[in-house]
Amino acid sequence: MNAPQSTVLRLTLSPRAGKEVAVLASMPTDADATDDRVLSLAPHDFGLPVSLSRSHIDEGHFHIPTLLEDMVRSALEKTEPNVLWLQLAEPFGYLALVPWERLLQALFDVTVVRLPTLTLSRRTPHDSLQVAILVAVPDRERPGPLRTTLHGTAVAATNSIPGSGARARAADSDVEGKSRGRRNRRAIESRALEVDRVVRAVLHGSTRRTTTVHVIPTLWTYHELRKMWHGLKRTNVVLHDPRVLQKQVRAEQSDTGETRRIPWLRLLKAAQGGEQADVVHLICGAQVTDSKARLVLADPMKRTPDVSSRFVSISSLIATLDELGAWSLCLSSPAGSKSSAQMRYLGCRIAEMRPGPVLVTDLSADPGCGEVEAGYQFLYAQEQGTPPRLTHGMLVSEPTRAPDDLLPLTYGVASSADARPRGAAATLMEAENTPIWLAAAQRFVEQRQVQLAQYQKTAKSGTQTPEAAAVALGVEVALAAIQEALATKASALIERKQHG
Repeated sequence: MNAPQSTVLRLTLSPRAGKEVAVLASMPTDADATDDRVLSLAPHDFGLPVSLSRSHIDEGHFHIPTLLEDMVRSALEKTEPNVLWLQLAEPFGYLALVPWERLLQALFDVTVVRLPTLTLSRRTPHDSLQVAILVAVPDRERPGPLRTTLHGTAVAATNSIPGSGARARAADSDVEGKSRGRRNRRAIESRALEVDRVVRAVLHGSTRRTTTVHVIPTLWTYHELRKMWHGLKRTNVVLHDPRVLQKQVRAEQSDTGETRRIPWLRLLKAAQGGEQADVVHLICGAQVTDSKARLVLADPMKRTPDVSSRFVSISSLIATLDELGAWSLCLSSPAGSKSSAQMRYLGCRIAEMRPGPVLVTDLSADPGCGEVEAGYQFLYAQEQGTPPRLTHGMLVSEPTRAPDDLLPLTYGVASSADARPRGAAATLMEAENTPIWLAAAQRFVEQRQVQLAQYQKTAKSGTQTPEAAAVALGVEVALAAIQEALATKASALIERKQHG
């Protein structure tokens, strides 16, 4: 057997007798190959919890079993790679909670990068990057549907500008005394500094000729950021006043579907001003239970101190990304949130449901945002590069981002010629300011292509009914028709711009 071109550790779950499951660990050389390097281990060998009934997950409980350590060491000694690619194949359950990067890199001198099982080729802007950063951190002491106390200052509580005299002093008296007010002031200053470091890391990490960062914060963070950035001449950073965005979305009565149900989506679309957001970067909390996995965000449509958190499901998040035309997602758990494991879980789930690079970072463990900068530098560069070594975060990289020959180890969705962007639509997709309607339509087409490819992969040869084959053909014809319509509309748009 030939030596593998890349070293990949694949983990998945397999049912055992009764309700038990086994963790299967293998190191294949291609998507269909199997060899004697396969282990069957119990979930408790990794420190995986039986239930997630408790909200807190102790990362110190996770570990690498000795048998798996020996198998990986043997493979690495033979191939001597610089990167160990980790692939969690469905079903992977609570394996997504494990801090694989930290544990494996502590044992072996090798960089660990996640490899998705599903990939999709797409058109992206050539030399620009539009990043939308949502700062939606709720009070960490009162998550979920409980009413949360605004952890900002009295300034944010009254929608006034810092240092506004009597109004600020009057509001201070409503926030459990001066001691509580001082703690809140320190908390909001820390949050604003955290956002500032994230923005700087994004700008330093991106190697695109043009990088624009839209910052959409909660009201109390907005005031502090405005004061902090006053006088700075940054044309590539746009700080949005949530009150202005709220007025815009309330004035628009045309929003339907997910747009109506998700306040953050409505503010995001208003902030983008009709242009695609290539990357959506969320700074928020996360929650994973035995039955649900979701983000926890402060409600951006509230202005009073009595602010409630909002749950956003994975399906709603994917709908948000599609409507914004985003092709990549970053998730950062804020300092003090203790939700890094839950964020990893969400990142893994999304990577399996929606192709595209994913970056997850932990701002508690990486306050300097070095891993944010390294992740952006690798994922969004125009050329292939060396993956960074993240210790506290994780990145899911499409195989084309690295020089290793990884394509045989993934299931790539290839669009037919008729279902690809064409003409003026293809030109706009690669331009600096892609219209949001075009990018959103393209994400819709891609999701349908993924679903169709997954169906065709699972349908065994000869078992597909004539009716099912006809439906699949109809989907392909419909996607081709959509691309033709997009090309026509894009051509008309370009012509109107040329003629003033």
